Amino acid sequence: MRLSDSRRFGLTLALIAGVGLALRVAYVLILSPDTEGRGDALFYHLQANLIGDGFGFVEPFGVLLEGISRPTAFHPPLFSYLLGAVSAIGGESWTAQRLTGCLIGVATVVFVAMAARRYAGAKAGLAAAAVAALYPVLIAADGAVMSESLYTALIAATLAAAIWCHDEPGVRPAAALGVAIGLAALTRSEALALVVLLALPVAWRAGRGARRAPALAAVAATALCVLPWTVRNYVEFDRVVPVSAGHGTLMGGANCDRTYSGPQLGTWDIHCAARPGDSPDELQRNDDSFDRALDYIGDHPGEVPAVMAVRLLRTADLWQPLRQARGAEGREPRFAQAGVLAFYLLVPVGLYGAVLLRRGSRPLLPLVAPIVLVAAISLIGWGNPRFRAAAEVPLVICVGVALSSFGRGGPSAAEPVAPTRTS
Repeated sequence: MRLSDSRRFGLTLALIAGVGLALRVAYVLILSPDTEGRGDALFYHLQANLIGDGFGFVEPFGVLLEGISRPTAFHPPLFSYLLGAVSAIGGESWTAQRLTGCLIGVATVVFVAMAARRYAGAKAGLAAAAVAALYPVLIAADGAVMSESLYTALIAATLAAAIWCHDEPGVRPAAALGVAIGLAALTRSEALALVVLLALPVAWRAGRGARRAPALAAVAATALCVLPWTVRNYVEFDRVVPVSAGHGTLMGGANCDRTYSGPQLGTWDIHCAARPGDSPDELQRNDDSFDRALDYIGDHPGEVPAVMAVRLLRTADLWQPLRQARGAEGREPRFAQAGVLAFYLLVPVGLYGAVLLRRGSRPLLPLVAPIVLVAAISLIGWGNPRFRAAAEVPLVICVGVALSSFGRGGPSAAEPVAPTRTS
């Protein structure tokens, strides 16, 4: 790409990112100024403030309700530490932390543009960036004190690194892919599965004659990112906890009478995850909840397929979509409902973009892997549209590819091509 084209791309992307930031700030300060979170959002908010106050990574409700400081590994650390840094310089309010999410949203716009540009050129990159900047689902996620804001940005970085690794095989892009996955896993632990779903296949295939080196680089980079936190957990708990210890609570709350029938079918219920008399030890509670979930599944095998199907439908906003939007954590209900409509409109356009990429012989694995991950988490855990965060990124990229094709003479003339390498 010529310097003038590169500069034009950068300036246009900066303008789009600025618009995206302005929309997110307007959402926080004007459309939903009084919105505060509950559940996970409250956990992150309180935990960040405790980090900022020097307590370290501790379970917030134990400190605030019992005056007891207990280490926690319930959530991965990266998002809490990021908010904790903001809290340490005075950003302790909900508004300050929500605005931090708005800034993170700018990174999502930029990384989406980088990935789409590598997939199908500058026009696709800018179109995808515009979709990311305007998409209500991403705006609402960035305006909630939830890990999805940072997770989406890191998934976008992961896909940008994956297509770089595909187009320019080598250890450096493979290592960048591993770092992106490692940071994503420190935000939401399920991202570790992308090592198997994405990093190893892409790095191995990209290695050509020396396939082992890029694959090993990707795995090693991911491990180096995660290892310090794993060591911390071992020191604190005298037990190996690779990233987080919330899987038992996840499954315990998703497998009980309340979530196997009625209006809560396919969801999660805290009364099932936590029981009176549960151990105060976090890891023991997690193990007990996991055992209860396995027992319940074993006692209700005939109901599991229908429950799993509803979980998928919920994550895809195809089951009680408006009800889910009204109850979305940390999101303004009407804006969340607008996000449902936007998602419905974008999906067919994104499918068309995927077809164009396939016709252009561009790799679909980086786009499919996050979708497979989201589906797997929904099947194992429970159904919630916010768990779709990783899949929103390939959707936006594919929409950008589709929209850019119309600028090249209409859909019949649209053939995505590999972008030229930049110097």
